Amino acid sequence: MHIKVLILNLLSIILLILCIVANSEDSNITNYPIKASTKDLNPGIKLNAKNLSADNTNYILSTSNKRGIIYNIAGEEHLNKLVKDHEFVLTGFIVPWCGMSKKAISQLQEVIYKLSEYKISEINIHIEPIVGLVDISKYTGLSEKMNVSDYPDIKLISLKKNDTYRIYDYNGPINSEKIFTWMHKKITYLKSHFIVKLNSINDITQLLSLHPLACIYIPPRVKNEKEFITFRNVAKITDDVIFAQITTSENEVIENRNKSNLNVTLLTVSREDILKKFNIESKADSSVFILFKPFENRQSILNGPIINEKELIDFIDDEKLPYTLLLTSRTVGEIFSGKRAVLIGFFRGHTGSLDDKPLQYKPSSIPSKVRAIFLDTAKRVGKSILFVISGNERPIERRVMDYFHISDNELPIIKYIEDLNISPPKIYQLNIKTTPVHVNYKIDHSSSVEDEDNTELVIYDNTVIHLSSSILTNFIKDIQIGNIYHSSLSQKVPVEQSNPVYIVVGKTFESIVHDSNKDVLVLFYTPWCGHCKAFGPIYTEVANIVSSKHHIRISKIDMSANDVPDHLIGEPIVGFPSIRLYTKKRKHKPLIYDGEREVSALLDFIWIHTARDEL
Repeated sequence: MHIKVLILNLLSIILLILCIVANSEDSNITNYPIKASTKDLNPGIKLNAKNLSADNTNYILSTSNKRGIIYNIAGEEHLNKLVKDHEFVLTGFIVPWCGMSKKAISQLQEVIYKLSEYKISEINIHIEPIVGLVDISKYTGLSEKMNVSDYPDIKLISLKKNDTYRIYDYNGPINSEKIFTWMHKKITYLKSHFIVKLNSINDITQLLSLHPLACIYIPPRVKNEKEFITFRNVAKITDDVIFAQITTSENEVIENRNKSNLNVTLLTVSREDILKKFNIESKADSSVFILFKPFENRQSILNGPIINEKELIDFIDDEKLPYTLLLTSRTVGEIFSGKRAVLIGFFRGHTGSLDDKPLQYKPSSIPSKVRAIFLDTAKRVGKSILFVISGNERPIERRVMDYFHISDNELPIIKYIEDLNISPPKIYQLNIKTTPVHVNYKIDHSSSVEDEDNTELVIYDNTVIHLSSSILTNFIKDIQIGNIYHSSLSQKVPVEQSNPVYIVVGKTFESIVHDSNKDVLVLFYTPWCGHCKAFGPIYTEVANIVSSKHHIRISKIDMSANDVPDHLIGEPIVGFPSIRLYTKKRKHKPLIYDGEREVSALLDFIWIHTARDEL
């Protein structure tokens, strides 16, 4: 499948947040303890001095209640020793000056903190991995041997019986929880055949404290080996959920067989105790599958026996999805993944804590009534639409507002993105009615009343907002029956074009680029792209030289702020910067420039292909 320009646009939001720490001094993100340094990883990485003490060449991380070590891996011999001593080494391949690498180190630090709190041996994985860093600018040979193609690159490394490396590549987002879950699943696969084995209720609560998205299997009184194998097969193909099994004193031990390699420990805890602990009703002869989740409905139940893998997969896929999410740097990837349509409400203030525990709101933040309305609407509509609430204070919230071209004076506002897998996406807008509150009016920031139309009036920030579940539901219905027309992202059309590089926006792409009277060179770029920034002066110089040729237009378009239909672009854009020449005769099949990013090379490309058309 071709990579859509839209996906690049959406990923740019995520990448911007990851890069902002390195490129913006006024960022108010506070969870990045990695600063510039001059030692060990030259030009190096140093942790905040308050949290750092030296142990030879390693970094000992500690806070008031957390402690762990990042091993500074000095070459292959050092790595080999660490793997032999500890069996598993979660390794980050980084370059110290890279903002993304700093982000990776920060998240690996959080993984260490989790490991320090989590005794893996207590849940029957008798191994504790360690975390290390490799500076690929110093140890290029080791990086090549580990097949490092980019940075940062995170891998789980162990040794096979013949002392060759077994390498597992992490391909997910740079997020400590995602990394930890992925690592745990890999180790579980190697040590326990995909299933974490739980010996007590305490093991269950411990597992859930570190893996809040987990599927736990409680077998029936009489063993069902076929059902267990089905459960294990689903665990093999599901990446984002931890799978665990508990057995009870009433359940027979499934003996260790060479063919199936099943080995389940007999427990002393009773089945009734477990069901009572989690308020589950089940027949004595039935198995139970509990999906624990870190959002509104904390657990979902599937009573067995299950017939096939599809039944369990469908249950997990449906129930693991939340009805609502708060927009944070941790959730932005899920929100814009393209799995569901998205309805996102932007409000003044902040959304509370970063997790989904009961939120405590300050008077200036978004009242809990807003989330209650969103949740009620989501339950009515179903999980085909993801409902999202955003404030306007955090960096990620500002970035997404910029992406949708939303200013503070437009808040509150609702955006509905129908299908994230088409380019450009269809975006619909709902402007929420507001009424200023009189200065002498006594405000209850969490209150709501109803007007004459039974519309709830949510009062906060000296403002009454007219919002209800029926308003949101009717908005969605109007979209579905075609009563509301969609719009695409586009910057404002420039009033004048005074620079040698012509500015193209979404609304003007077809009229400017597909002008049959001109050969048009287009630079597709994004502001967050370092290569784009470096190429900017070169491109401007080319534009100055070509400016006397009236049949040629040198232009550029910011693809993080404008949507252009695929059929107008031509072949899908797979990276930035991308340069294409739309000659008079090739508007739908532009020439893609893949030469050196130099003035002379680009000029040769232009002269050759435009001169031919002029003859």
